[in-house]
Amino acid sequence: MEKALETLSGERAPASSEWRTAIRNWGRLEGHYGYENPNGAAWFPSAGRPSIVGWWAQNAKTTSRVPQDKAFGDIVAFESQWWKWWSAINPTWRERGPEGRIVVGGEGEGNFAVLQKPGACGMLSVLICLIWWYERLEDGKECSSWEAAVEDVAWVIEQLEEEKRYDFLHFQRG
Repeated sequence: MEKALETLSGERAPASSEWRTAIRNWGRLEGHYGYENPNGAAWFPSAGRPSIVGWWAQNAKTTSRVPQDKAFGDIVAFESQWWKWWSAINPTWRERGPEGRIVVGGEGEGNFAVLQKPGACGMLSVLICLIWWYERLEDGKECSSWEAAVEDVAWVIEQLEEEKRYDFLHFQRG
């Protein structure tokens, strides 16, 4: 996890405060998980998952390795695929727009148990996709979709971390 944290917060990383907050909370979340890194069933469902996640898994989930453009594919197609996957792995109670995409800041209430997956198979796979997407954004080009993705992922990670912190504190008092 140290190498992952280094990649996600190092010189390749976005400078936005939203991103930094997401990474800080992700580090705390992984601490609540005890830094475990399971395989197999620990993955989010693969339905709709960007193919680059499969490439990453086949390449030992090395966060410092950057996929070549050929492996990554077209950025517009990736953006669409990423949002479909993000919507598919999120809880069903979260609000979605007419096209099925998660509504950032939308209505809904429930827990995030379906996203409680530690290690490389969990939120790290989402974050590594976001950093690869960021690296392919052209200077001066529209990046509002990426910013919305970061905003929503940061919020979800915050909710996950709060749930795990509550569970820990509740267990300690119990």
